[in-house]
Amino acid sequence: MKKLYKLINWTAKVTLFTWLLFISTSANADHVVGSDISWKCTTTPGVFEVTLVIFRDCQGIPLCFGGGCGSGCSQSMNLRGADPSCNNTSYGSFSLQLVSVRDAAPEVDCPTAKSICNNMGCVTAGTFTPAIERYEFKGFMNVGATSGIPATCCNVKITWEMCCRNNGINTGASWQNFYVESTINRCHSVNPCNNSPVLSNDPIAFICGGEEFIFNNGATDPEFDSLTYAFTPSLQGAGSSVTYTPPYAFDRPMPWTGSATAEFPAGIRCLSDNGDIMFTPGNTSGNNFTGVVMAIEIKQWKIINGVPTVLSTTRRDVQMVVLGSCPNNNSPRLRTNPASLVSPNAPRTNWQVCAGDQLCFTVTAKDTDFFPPT
Repeated sequence: MKKLYKLINWTAKVTLFTWLLFISTSANADHVVGSDISWKCTTTPGVFEVTLVIFRDCQGIPLCFGGGCGSGCSQSMNLRGADPSCNNTSYGSFSLQLVSVRDAAPEVDCPTAKSICNNMGCVTAGTFTPAIERYEFKGFMNVGATSGIPATCCNVKITWEMCCRNNGINTGASWQNFYVESTINRCHSVNPCNNSPVLSNDPIAFICGGEEFIFNNGATDPEFDSLTYAFTPSLQGAGSSVTYTPPYAFDRPMPWTGSATAEFPAGIRCLSDNGDIMFTPGNTSGNNFTGVVMAIEIKQWKIINGVPTVLSTTRRDVQMVVLGSCPNNNSPRLRTNPASLVSPNAPRTNWQVCAGDQLCFTVTAKDTDFFPPT
């Protein structure tokens, strides 16, 4: 009986340990859906103010368990070498404090409707879902002469990670780790100081099936440096892509119509010169379709001594949801004259003109739900 009791007792302990392990893992799971990293110069050479923006699905658990209204909520980011001479060498970490939390991407049909998010207890939750919260953290990083980073290590990565991604992803990567990084070329960004691009549009979109869709990142550069854009794999760790379920892939991260390489409104693409993401999602047969593994790489360029040089590389993870049911009042469809350089069916959103030149173009809107009175 003693041996049998010990076996039962040991089994109970293992079961309890497994249950506690599950609770511990779940307590960090199912909420991270997107992120942005940016930095700006300070009055101290080599010291930048870093902004980390994290987007969380409000059906998951809170990002932080600080005091009321986000008090005490913080995050940590790591610095690692990114050149061959210093690749993956750790140069410490720095802390960022929460400065604001709010709803992201309001409800598409009724922007005044309140979502289920409570913004860490700052507001009363509503009823609309899907719903996303936007957390903004700020802190200071030192990559200058006093940082201890060798002068030969020009490129330094700024990294952040957390478990886990949304468990309702339809394109793969459900519950996988969330990892994001940016790279700053300190040899060309410290003296003179150079700011990162600024992204003004939240990387969240709720789309109606069958409607043409164009998403712009809202990127601007304080020094008017050139920017290029490309689809890139979402990451679950340094150099480790998340899993994509075929036919989805890093450059085909959402459902599309027609051939993937077809001209818009068919296909799916990210335009390299302005970052527009263009596709027409199919009908989802009454169910929401969540794609959360879309990542955009943004490179910042400057001509230095006649040579195009990358000053920084940042990336943003984007969540898009194709709604299974949309009202008949669809969004108007926009066209421009001249049309997009990619497709005559798409509006043109970027122009190259010389100072003093006149720029003229026409924007036409077509409302497919407009019916004249009888």
